[in-house]
Amino acid sequence: MMRVAARIPLLIGVMLGCVFTLAGCVSSGGSSYSDLERAQTDADQLVGVVPPRVLDGVKEESTRFVGEFDELPIFIGSSVDGRSHCLLVNTSPENNDSWLVGRGGPSLAVSLQDDTTFKLVPDGAVAKDDEQLVGVNVLVEPSEWQRDATLSG
Repeated sequence: MMRVAARIPLLIGVMLGCVFTLAGCVSSGGSSYSDLERAQTDADQLVGVVPPRVLDGVKEESTRFVGEFDELPIFIGSSVDGRSHCLLVNTSPENNDSWLVGRGGPSLAVSLQDDTTFKLVPDGAVAKDDEQLVGVNVLVEPSEWQRDATLSG
């Protein structure tokens, strides 16, 4: 009887830990991405516009154009399996052949060589002082030299 009574606090702790873990999964999985929820337009479609390797693993009908940063087009989409999201940044709009593609979720990021970082974020994300919100679901953190040029310009 003493052994069972001594284990009750441990069992309660384990059960509470499971509840908190499950709640965390539900809240992160329940994130919404308004930019993905609207109907796809011609401007959102990348099929036939980009090399096929860019769309490897991306559900073609899910891509959405969210805007530009420093003249670089930014798209988001869903993975083919529907379990994660995709962030696609055209780093060479002149020839449309150079893309950064990130997959994951609920949040993910891709970075240029100059350290400009593009982040896919759920609805409600707030940009810090040095970040810029593009669309509803992409935050851009400019590189150090871009921030310096903005401050001095």
